[in-house]
Amino acid sequence: MTWCVKIELPGLPPTPNSVLAMHWAKKSKLAKRWRRDAYLACRAEGPAPEGIETIRVCYTRWSSREPDQDGLHGSTKNLTDGICDWVRETNEGFDDRAHQLRAEWFWEKAPRGAGRVTVKITRG
Repeated sequence: MTWCVKIELPGLPPTPNSVLAMHWAKKSKLAKRWRRDAYLACRAEGPAPEGIETIRVCYTRWSSREPDQDGLHGSTKNLTDGICDWVRETNEGFDDRAHQLRAEWFWEKAPRGAGRVTVKITRG
């Protein structure tokens, strides 16, 4: 049986360029919010199975404007941390290193104001 978790987070996490000039406290608050939201969305799906060595994560950013590759990848960093927090609850030592987490990024057009991120997590 294949293990798969799909979550959807409303809104759009900020791209690295959009937070460059932001005050550190505001940046930190945003990062914590997205990390927490990803963790809670995953946790709502139940615990991660034990014995996971690698996972594949597929991020799809739905927005009215297509970001560049750096923005697309960088905007999901805090989501990745939240997902790893969730997996680590049942798999001690799990981290977001390249040999444990394989990620893919996609972009889809969405109407203005209807931005969201969908995430699909499977065993690697």
